[in-house]
Amino acid sequence: MTDVTRRARLRSRVPVAELRQRGWLPDTNDLDVLEAAVKEFLGISDLGTEPQFAVAERRSNATVSFSPQQAAWLARFRRVAEVRTVPAFDASATRALAEDLVHRIHDPTDLGQIEGWLAEVGVVVVTLLPLKSSKLDGAVTMLDNARPAIGLTSRGDRMDGYVFTLLHELAHVSLGHLETVTVRADEDIVTAAGPDGPEAEANQQAAEWILPEGVPLPSGRPSMSAALQIAARYRIHASFVIGRIQRAHQDWGLLRRSLPRVRPYISVEN
Repeated sequence: MTDVTRRARLRSRVPVAELRQRGWLPDTNDLDVLEAAVKEFLGISDLGTEPQFAVAERRSNATVSFSPQQAAWLARFRRVAEVRTVPAFDASATRALAEDLVHRIHDPTDLGQIEGWLAEVGVVVVTLLPLKSSKLDGAVTMLDNARPAIGLTSRGDRMDGYVFTLLHELAHVSLGHLETVTVRADEDIVTAAGPDGPEAEANQQAAEWILPEGVPLPSGRPSMSAALQIAARYRIHASFVIGRIQRAHQDWGLLRRSLPRVRPYISVEN
């Protein structure tokens, strides 16, 4: 096999250049070293085989393979999650926390406590910035020690989206959606779910944990004042109301400037 062919095969498995820049692969041009590193990174013995975590459900199309960027992100997420130490998983306490989560978040600084809150009930949470063109919002898997692990990309860097994705993944756990698959990976989480199935169920549950579906929303062009009134009535941050308004109008620009960023307040893994 020529060097050109070997390099093309490596790029078909992972985005080699980007992973080298992030320190996930050694910064070398030695093909023997790179091939060994990619196999170790993906947990495979041969570059022609699929990693175990690739047996997964995907939001957009479960029959389509993961892109190299998605496979690499999932591999790194699982590796980081596996070394985290948390108590035994408590399913009832996890659901109770999911139901109460938005009422604990009074301002963006509270986002930094999410990992700790979930760790207390036996759930690992990892925030790992997305790779270019990966389009992933998050993923959830069960680790070998029977503890759920949730990976978040913070794609979009907006508080409502970050928390909704977290609750969506918690819904997968609470609704038993991990009983038959290794990983559930979600892309374009707000807009890509179909009308039914596990993804629609997880979206519905996450939305209900944030704000009941029957809550009246302002008609016409919504104002920040109206959003604040609803937020005060339901004891949640206004960003979650804005997210619901945007979804109702299918306009993701409405009141966008009033949505806090996420990344300044959370721990982000490399």
